[in-house]
Amino acid sequence: MLSIGQTLQLGPSLRSLSRRKLTLFLIVIQLAIAASIMSNVSYIIGALRAHISHPTDLDHERLFSIMLRPADGRGISYQRVETELQRLRELPGVASAAAVRWAPLGFLAQAMPVALQPGGDVAKTTLQSAQVSPDALTTLQLELIAGRDFTQGDMAEAGQQPNSAITSKTAAEALFGDIYQAIGQRLYTGDGSFEVIGVTRDWAGFTRPPFGRRELTLFLPMYDESSSEWRYLVRSREQTVSPDLVDSTTQLLTDLYQNRVLIDVELISKLLAQGFAEDNVFCNLFIVFLVFLAFVIALAIGGQTLFWVSQQQRNLGIRRALGATRAQILSLVLSQNVLMALPGLLFGLVLSLWFAGLIQAIAPQVPPMPPHYLTGTGIVLLALVLASASVPAWRASRVAPSVATRRT
Repeated sequence: MLSIGQTLQLGPSLRSLSRRKLTLFLIVIQLAIAASIMSNVSYIIGALRAHISHPTDLDHERLFSIMLRPADGRGISYQRVETELQRLRELPGVASAAAVRWAPLGFLAQAMPVALQPGGDVAKTTLQSAQVSPDALTTLQLELIAGRDFTQGDMAEAGQQPNSAITSKTAAEALFGDIYQAIGQRLYTGDGSFEVIGVTRDWAGFTRPPFGRRELTLFLPMYDESSSEWRYLVRSREQTVSPDLVDSTTQLLTDLYQNRVLIDVELISKLLAQGFAEDNVFCNLFIVFLVFLAFVIALAIGGQTLFWVSQQQRNLGIRRALGATRAQILSLVLSQNVLMALPGLLFGLVLSLWFAGLIQAIAPQVPPMPPHYLTGTGIVLLALVLASASVPAWRASRVAPSVATRRT
């Protein structure tokens, strides 16, 4: 039975490589740099893909928002808003409706630093504030896991700050350590304070928390009557939003207040796609870059192997004349490429860890790179080396023994 060394022909391969020190050095450096780049770029692509596909815990297919602006640029009273919301809820096909400052998954909500003590210089954490009407959580289908929902009595009067607030689960845990400890506690800002009356399940609706983290949301029962940028959020009874439902709701609102211009109607599912469009572009660019890098590596490995085979025509013919089989010649060429690749891949894995540490130092929110990206990159590059050298190796195995007798 042949040993591994005999199968790979380590002796002849090492002797041949010892005469090609410059080629060996260049291939090692090239593979090391390629391995470090490919592993980290692959991880960034995987992290972005996971971020894009991370569930929002929101039934966005059934939601759409409508924004209408008064022609005179003035705001609308909350009394009129509540009347229009009631008419919207009476429409066939409408399950629920609410007024919101920002459309969910539009990623426009404002960050609000909060503290646990009045006059605190340092905020405990920063929450994404969302000004909503009392029916917003029902429309969003965000279940309460502690406390109670907003009522009309919680709505702040025009120009006033609300007294109550509802947080998401992760926000309550970040602030108080436990969701049940949060109920009845007060949060302080530079403008006032809010009593936490409820805690909802987690979701990701007003921001894009990186790498699967949950959003820290602060819902506030308030309506700015001076603003004309408010939206009506509508949830369909059907599984998707139909064009007829959009038409009927916009027609109703236009008829109720004709001195108003329809600004936009946004399907929340489309807002989600638009919000992650830039991330998708980056993912595609990174994939194109990896394909190009793999092509360059394959070209370099295949080119140098083909050059070596051309130089060694007579030596290969001598081996054939001495009884070497085509399989042995093929094994000789491929084993040389494997022996060249291994030091580069090992050095590249070390460089990959260094680059990963550098990325974390620059962007601490990026989690550590899992080990399978390193091993996967090594396996892919080794397979790429063998594939790129296979055609020159096959040509080497076809060299006839008669070549050994030819002299120029």
